Amino acid sequence: MIAFSIKTKSQKIFIELLCASTSLSIVFAITCLKYGLTESAAWKVPSLYQDDALYILALFTAASRHECIPYTSFIVSTLGAPFSGNWNDYPVTSPGLLLFCGFISKWFGLGFASNATLVLAHIVSASAMYICLRLVGSARTWSIVFSICLGLAPFLFGRGLTHIVLTFAYAVPITLAIGLLVYRKGSGFLSGWRLAAVLAISFYFGGIFPYYTAFFLMVMAFAGLYCFFNERKIPSVFPFFLIAAATFSHFFLLTEPFREYARENGSNEFAVSRFYSNLQVCALRPVELFLPGSGSRIPILKQLSAFYENQDIFRNKFDSSESMAAYMGLPAILGFCLLCCMTAYFIFTRHQQLISGWFWLISFFMAFAVVGGLNGFLGFGKFFLLRSSNRVSIYILAASLFFLAILLTRWKKKIHVFLELCIALMMISLAVFEALPVGESLRFHSEKMMKSDQDLVFKLESTMPNGAMIFNYPVTDFPESGTYAFLRPYLFTNKLRFSSGSVKGRARESWQHDVEKLPSEQMIGELQKIGFSGVLVYKGSDLSEDQKEKSQQFLEVTRKLPNLKIESSDGDFVFVRLFPDENARFPKINPQFLSAWWPPEIHPRGLDSSMLASSARWCAQKTGEVEIFNEQKTSKSLVISGKLLSANNARLEISSRGKILQAIDLKANVPQAVSIDLPNLFPGATRLRFQSNAMPILSEGRKFNFAFVLDGNL
Repeated sequence: MIAFSIKTKSQKIFIELLCASTSLSIVFAITCLKYGLTESAAWKVPSLYQDDALYILALFTAASRHECIPYTSFIVSTLGAPFSGNWNDYPVTSPGLLLFCGFISKWFGLGFASNATLVLAHIVSASAMYICLRLVGSARTWSIVFSICLGLAPFLFGRGLTHIVLTFAYAVPITLAIGLLVYRKGSGFLSGWRLAAVLAISFYFGGIFPYYTAFFLMVMAFAGLYCFFNERKIPSVFPFFLIAAATFSHFFLLTEPFREYARENGSNEFAVSRFYSNLQVCALRPVELFLPGSGSRIPILKQLSAFYENQDIFRNKFDSSESMAAYMGLPAILGFCLLCCMTAYFIFTRHQQLISGWFWLISFFMAFAVVGGLNGFLGFGKFFLLRSSNRVSIYILAASLFFLAILLTRWKKKIHVFLELCIALMMISLAVFEALPVGESLRFHSEKMMKSDQDLVFKLESTMPNGAMIFNYPVTDFPESGTYAFLRPYLFTNKLRFSSGSVKGRARESWQHDVEKLPSEQMIGELQKIGFSGVLVYKGSDLSEDQKEKSQQFLEVTRKLPNLKIESSDGDFVFVRLFPDENARFPKINPQFLSAWWPPEIHPRGLDSSMLASSARWCAQKTGEVEIFNEQKTSKSLVISGKLLSANNARLEISSRGKILQAIDLKANVPQAVSIDLPNLFPGATRLRFQSNAMPILSEGRKFNFAFVLDGNL
């Protein structure tokens, strides 16, 4: 808009910094206004203190206590009592973000850390957009305008703290910029220092949120295919193999501790449930790109959104965080519509060669993410990693903005300065208008709950000794199984231990459900034998009806007891004091099948089914381990009775702690009873190793060697 006479490099840098600062200042101001961060006291309270945001806050807390450090095993000592909370079965990426949030939480408090991280996500995303637009040749004017549009995008505000790793959307413009530069200059762009820079970015992207990693690889694959068919040279695709290798190397490095935990303790198929129906429910429905939801500030869009929400058959099945989350915002919608109109014009005038590459890229994104699209085909192969493919909308949004920025830059000499100014102000105004807050902020409610939890924890710490164990009731599986409210007290203490918060799916965590099924008086007695000093009953509105009934029944029973009771000021929690036994023991836990064992429902065809009708487990390899748990604080003797079945003639050795307990000759497909004598079973876990000398068979693409089943319970 304004012509600068810039001669020196320092002047150029100064102007670029001035332009970027202008963009980021607007993003910062509107973001603070949107989240209610207009006074210093507000920065001490998280923008959201419920639902998935509680898990994010717990992750920050664990990182600040050095219990969730990237590239290491994630074990949270004050959760999962009487054991430690296992978070290795629910992998977390974005190591830089985790370290930053842990550091800020430790030194400046959890509330400030959550707000600072949230605002930083918008600023970093806008910064990346500005830099990338400048690198691909966009004019400063449009780089400022559309970096503001991305920084204030509805997608980022919709994700907020609950999906903070998605709110950091800097990977989107970087991915598109690299793809565009390769599209313009061919594989020759990826040479020398440029290749080194892209490989460094690729390595870093291997550790960010998997959705952004996957879409980065898709765009690079798209660019690689373009180079190959355009240049007709096999070496043109070599840089893209290096990019993929760099990306996967960091991903495998980051997730190695989680895989190591799985190798030692067996895989956990039930930690997170993913089904093919998730791909359909959370897929992209193109109409939602244009619908902001019933909370829109624009009356016509508000009415259309309300109509759509009422008619949507998926509405009740949708993950609430994914509902109406694909909206692009008015600036991106204008760019998208202009792109479609220009494409239609070129088709009708038979100038297909003029169709923008952005059209083909957006078409690919939509073909991948739409209901029944390419992601649905991947689901046939049990690939459910990209469950919520509607999240591709951020790429369609950014691509539409890229298209507008480059197009308006090309038209710069054809557009009068006044018109250019009007377009720029219109785009910024639309982005700001949509980003302005609608309705009341939840911050006051969050502050009230947070203060209540802090007061409750203070009372609990003054009542019980350090390390006291508290049983969370009703039992809530973790993660993705309902409310995260049980994590609220954990955020404010490292002196008390809580039973909830260890990833579900393993036998070690199943004891809580067994205890919960007992009558209230019997449950209290069992908890005291295990060593619990109290029960923390949650009765919030986000419980299921069944859980609410359990909480009410338990409180009615304990109301008659003389035990000390403490209720939180907001009424969500009631603490009931217990008196742990001096000779407390561990809970009774069923045997846990570790590495190499298939779940009970998987077995080979054509082999004896008489023992497979029960809970037999097949081992896929020559060696499998079973963990037996002694709940006593002292050693005891135990005899394990069961049956063995081998797919081939085999000699099978059963050992423990390096000592062979039995060696059994098995005939193929003939069940054989076995009795394993353990005269000195130490407290805690003891592993039994089953080792066969036979090779496994292959049935329906799976390997099977031998099976083991217990006769009854231990």
